Amino acid sequence: MPIVHSSRLPLMIGRSLARLGALGPTALPFGLLLGLVVPPLAELARPLFAPSIVAMLVLSIMRVDLADLAARLRQPGRLMLALFWLQLATPAATAAILAALALPPELAAAMVLYAASPPLLASVAYAAMLRLDVSLALLGMVSATLLYPILLPSLALALLGLELEVGPGALMLRLALLISGSFVLAMLLRRFLGAKRIDRQRAVIDGLIVLVMIVFAVSVMGGIAERLLADPLRLFGLAAAAFGLNLALQGVGLVTAAFLPRRSAVTLAMMTGQRNMGILMAALGITADPDVFLYFVLAQIPIYTLPALLRPFYARIAGSAKAA
Repeated sequence: MPIVHSSRLPLMIGRSLARLGALGPTALPFGLLLGLVVPPLAELARPLFAPSIVAMLVLSIMRVDLADLAARLRQPGRLMLALFWLQLATPAATAAILAALALPPELAAAMVLYAASPPLLASVAYAAMLRLDVSLALLGMVSATLLYPILLPSLALALLGLELEVGPGALMLRLALLISGSFVLAMLLRRFLGAKRIDRQRAVIDGLIVLVMIVFAVSVMGGIAERLLADPLRLFGLAAAAFGLNLALQGVGLVTAAFLPRRSAVTLAMMTGQRNMGILMAALGITADPDVFLYFVLAQIPIYTLPALLRPFYARIAGSAKAA
């Protein structure tokens, strides 16, 4: 067997990660499948649940070009509209519609919390892989995530009438510490490694994000195989609800964003459906409601599979290969 020279190893790892990042939407479902069919591996990875969320948050923020972000914030009109839609209008409308459908309270609560969560941390990587509006994905993900500790307690506990085991103040503090701590760590890493080096290695960082997402997927699937065998109808029902909500949010988001350039409209639609409920679950920890946590786990199935399934649809609607 040939021996790889140690000086070439980092280069080979970097190339492998860049390749993995390019395969992102296709590779991600295998994380769920691996956790489902190899339960011992899922149990082994379970302690990595919260660390993987922090790692995704750090990598996503570290990838941000702060100068570009500041420049785009000087013209905040599109961003303000996106934030209003993503973090206020969507959860409020979801709560109203679900109340009319008279769903079980635990399922309705989980679906509203999903709709109130910020866009997926991998939104930027997804947008790059799917040739969508990376700038809008970046601004929307970062801004919504930073606002999340302020908005969620008011939305979930006051406006929408949801009750969690953790009080509003404690929840806000936990979310703020998780997000701000990740932000500080990302900025320290960016300063230590150098902005130019990070910008040159964006493909590698995207690969790292995909790798961490696969680890995260494996970690959340612990115990799901047993529950699937014990109560398949319930789990299939929850998974169907997660698919339905994700697709419905994307569809409504696409219609709502019709006034934007097509690429931006598709990006906003994707971000509307693909939500990062993991930050909330990490903040709640053992106090998370088991039914809400189960919905969160099954919601990963559409999150991990829809980008690959909808890729031709995104390309057809977005049209030109040039960024909007």
